[in-house]
Amino acid sequence: MQLPLDDDLFESYSAPDGSWAGPGQVVHPDYHQFYFAGPREEMAWNFDHDLIEADPLGNVVVSTVCRMGPVAVLVDVRDQAPGQLDRNDGWEAVEQISIPVIGDRQLESWGGGPIHPVDITPGDYELRAHRRTWGAEYDTGADRVHEFYLLQLWPAASGVSLTTTARARVEAAERERQDEEARRWQAWDDSVAAEHRRTTWGGREPSPSLEAVGPESGPVARADWQLANAIAEANEEQQRRIAVWAVREAIQGLPTDVVDFGIALEALADGRTLPPPFDDESRVHELLFPGPTRVEIRRVTAAEMSERSEMTRPPIAREAAALAAIRMATGADPAVAAMGALSQAAAGQSDRAAFWSRAHEFVLG
Repeated sequence: MQLPLDDDLFESYSAPDGSWAGPGQVVHPDYHQFYFAGPREEMAWNFDHDLIEADPLGNVVVSTVCRMGPVAVLVDVRDQAPGQLDRNDGWEAVEQISIPVIGDRQLESWGGGPIHPVDITPGDYELRAHRRTWGAEYDTGADRVHEFYLLQLWPAASGVSLTTTARARVEAAERERQDEEARRWQAWDDSVAAEHRRTTWGGREPSPSLEAVGPESGPVARADWQLANAIAEANEEQQRRIAVWAVREAIQGLPTDVVDFGIALEALADGRTLPPPFDDESRVHELLFPGPTRVEIRRVTAAEMSERSEMTRPPIAREAAALAAIRMATGADPAVAAMGALSQAAAGQSDRAAFWSRAHEFVLG
């Protein structure tokens, strides 16, 4: 591509509306820079040049005269070198570097402005940047185009040491990035696992059988570690008996005039499906708690999540605890059913320590 170098190239710069009708794209730099780059998280620069600088990944920053634009930029991708410049040929600044092009490339304004994709095949390239200005002032904002940039690229000759070194830096930097990312994810996984154990099992390392039950074993384990492990290792028939025992404890002493919890207990003990109204949880809840529903939101502190909080939290309504225990006892997994029914039954007990003592005696003798 042969570009005219006379003033006709820039005749539209002074259009009253500040528009640009010449060749190239309008880019809006700020802090004296715009980019010829690929997708990236960040770029760190060590400026050794007046006009262009590239990082190891081949992302290029172009320095402008004005602090903020607009400026005009033309990218000229060639099949071969354009020939050496014996003089500037009207350009105020010309610089050339070798870069790798990996993936897509685009012209970018600074700070997330307009993006202009550039059609270029990945490979090793020579980049020659040109700058020409008229009426541009350093460290000021421009209301129309006063600067023009030409970026010429062509494939670098094989074996060029600078380009080969650049590609080696790219590969090394990418390996280091992947290793660092793997280390960060591993540290995060370890932190999440440690926090999970701290909040679920009171900081103890669960046995494989206890961990297999999952979070439902947490309240039981924090209240009675030995009891939780015994339930996790019991057979399915024993676990179902424990769930029924928990429901019996939860409903003991509750009135039967509105809802008879006894019929739900009998069905659980016989292995039958729950009879009405317990086959419709919303219906039985309406019977137990008629009228508008009041929701109470309470902040739970770290102390309340500690092991002793299983004994000290205030009880909830016994009818609500009993209904929740019945729902948990019908679960498909017997171990989860036993753990869940126990923890829900405990939530309605005014003397929780005594409840857990009775549960320990029932399971372990």
